[in-house]
Amino acid sequence: MAVWRQSNWDGRAEPVEVRLVGMLLLGHRNEENLEPLLLSPIPAVDGLIAPREFRFRKPGLPVTRLHRLPSPRDLEAGRIPKDGTRYDFLLWLRPGEFLLMGGRYHVLREIAQMDPGTRLLPVHYPIGAGLTLITLEPRWIATRAGAGAPPAFLDLPVESEGIPPVEPPSTREEQGWVMLYQAVRTLLAGDRRVGHFLLEQLFRLTAERAPGLAGLAVRNGMAAALAAGDIRLLDYWSEKALSCRGYGEVKLLRALAPLVQGDLRRAEQGITRLLEAKEPPEEGPWVSGGGELSYRALTLRGRLRAQQGNLQGALTDWISALHLNVDYLEPLRLAATHRFHVTILDRLGLRGFARGRSAAAVRLVNRLYEQSTPPVRTVPSSGRAACGLRWEGSWFTASSLARVNRELGLRLLEAGWDLSAIPTEPQSYHPPGQETFRPLAERLWHPLAEVAVTVRHGWPPDLEPPEQGRLVVMLPWEYGPLPETWEKKLRAADQIWVYSEWVRQGVVASGLPPERVKVVPCGINPDVFRPAGRSEGALGPAELFTFLYVGGTIWRKGYDLALEAFLTEFGPDEPVVFIVKDFGSDTFYRGINGRDRIRQAEAATAGMRRQVRLVDRVLSDEELADLYRRAHCLVAPYRAEGFCMPALEAMACGTPAILPRFGPALDYARPDTAILVDAVPISLGREVSGMPLTGAAVGCQIPLPKLREAMRWAYLERETLVAMGRRAAEIVHAHHTWAEAARIAQRELLLLCQPGNPRGGESHAQVTAR
Repeated sequence: MAVWRQSNWDGRAEPVEVRLVGMLLLGHRNEENLEPLLLSPIPAVDGLIAPREFRFRKPGLPVTRLHRLPSPRDLEAGRIPKDGTRYDFLLWLRPGEFLLMGGRYHVLREIAQMDPGTRLLPVHYPIGAGLTLITLEPRWIATRAGAGAPPAFLDLPVESEGIPPVEPPSTREEQGWVMLYQAVRTLLAGDRRVGHFLLEQLFRLTAERAPGLAGLAVRNGMAAALAAGDIRLLDYWSEKALSCRGYGEVKLLRALAPLVQGDLRRAEQGITRLLEAKEPPEEGPWVSGGGELSYRALTLRGRLRAQQGNLQGALTDWISALHLNVDYLEPLRLAATHRFHVTILDRLGLRGFARGRSAAAVRLVNRLYEQSTPPVRTVPSSGRAACGLRWEGSWFTASSLARVNRELGLRLLEAGWDLSAIPTEPQSYHPPGQETFRPLAERLWHPLAEVAVTVRHGWPPDLEPPEQGRLVVMLPWEYGPLPETWEKKLRAADQIWVYSEWVRQGVVASGLPPERVKVVPCGINPDVFRPAGRSEGALGPAELFTFLYVGGTIWRKGYDLALEAFLTEFGPDEPVVFIVKDFGSDTFYRGINGRDRIRQAEAATAGMRRQVRLVDRVLSDEELADLYRRAHCLVAPYRAEGFCMPALEAMACGTPAILPRFGPALDYARPDTAILVDAVPISLGREVSGMPLTGAAVGCQIPLPKLREAMRWAYLERETLVAMGRRAAEIVHAHHTWAEAARIAQRELLLLCQPGNPRGGESHAQVTAR
């Protein structure tokens, strides 16, 4: 990396100086070959100084061999080997160390132009649990500069695999960074008592005159306490951290503090808040270890997600970290301890990542592919389902689409299908306290010898043809006529599945062949959504009556109608409560939800008998079912829906629902099981979310007086309401379970798997008639 510099800037033409940077490799072993830095044509160094025994694969640079290597103390004191004096600067590493440049080679050019003396670089040493301790060591040496100048800090981190040698890297023992070195080495050698004592002394000595070193002492103390799971020490260092709360390293470790109590979820959420804040590093005396708010934070979050079973989210974080710093191998090391499907590795570009990287990086990528290559499998021949079924979509997220995928996928797996569950978004939902979906979780990225049918159910829908086998698109849609671009691509699908007859009518009206559009409805799990534990006694007129709304607080679902009807129909002194279980306000409905409006109503009605209450935390299925059972009536005045699953689940729990006499609810609700209210059809325009439609979108709206009347009737006719809920539960459990929905799905899949069978099999009318 020859750096050319003009010595005068007064306009005269002067000769230029050439500044050369050499890499000095200490020690006689280097398994990594240091190739992220040394591979030509990376413009990092001009030559190498290495031991005689050191073997290079293809250095691509001039190499000088030495019989005797200098020690770190020799270098820091200015005792440079004779063959090293041909370079203006030496940058030295030990075996198994990497310079985490991340493509920032201009940094070396800039500091070489500045004529600095010794420079201290942050060096990371692993302490466990994915954490490191940081030292400052003189790794950049100006060969012609005096040794007496105080060393300055250079933000160019080094990653090490070992622990610091016994010998401190300086003869100047009074320096605080030498004390830091000794403390880190003591901790890594296993002596926690002395190590923390040295850090404490360093903090006291430097808190006022060198706050950057004091911050490093706090940062290392917190990291060591976290790695050891020592709550007492973590509390001690967290108190000290108040003096450097703007320090990025401390922010990251504070986010990880819940780990000492085993709370992986809270630690993950803490890192997520840091990453989403996207705050630049704060100005100050702080010593950055590099990537504490970017690639290292992503790597740690990926580790936490993997420990919770969210491998898709973990891999996404690790690949993102690699993109931010290609020399940082920890994400690859972590990924290589897990098994991923070869498809996702290719999609994330892992093959291309290995090109031009170190031997270590290439080995890790090869290991990922070797253990992820689909083995030769025999497609099961027993049972009715002998086809490979690839199902793409959300699986373990808190969304209705993921619920449909989980419930249908689990039952098809139990029926004998060779199912491969392909997640299309990071997994973030882990049903607490239940093993129900573990067999399904084990099928994430499951390799198939042959794909007979691909089912895609996600948002936005993926309509591209698969590489192999038939295509089924399960379509989440609410507005009747389809977007024009969907209609054209859906013609290539072998089948289109929809939740309800209402959606089917809109798809067929868009011009798609009726025999290929199938109703595969949603359902309920009768073991969870059941009336058991529900009070069957009639309420007295003075007892608290509970209305419930479950779903996203968005205009399409009619939350605003339900809230307005409740507040205008019931007086402040009536014993009635309206509970809103909000969904998706922090994810897919972020920025378009009415959660703040619900909170305002909650605050306004506090202290009254008539109250509005908000439930915005994620509930397990069992907790949601209990919420349904504790309510007396569900209110679901949707304007546009594809199914309205909360209504079916509430009815399964014995809670009648107020619904429009319009749209998908008519597939499962009837006058003796639900309160059906006349609704007015409304036109929603020829465009949805910027997508032109094949016709005018259609929805409905319950007039506010009619909704108020229905809610008042439910409040007064309590005995009738209880009987209605009992009938609703009987009918839903008999005809609208996930097992029944899976039976319909399996029937269509088997037709598609039959050799020579045309795309659609029987028409929906034929199936219904039969």
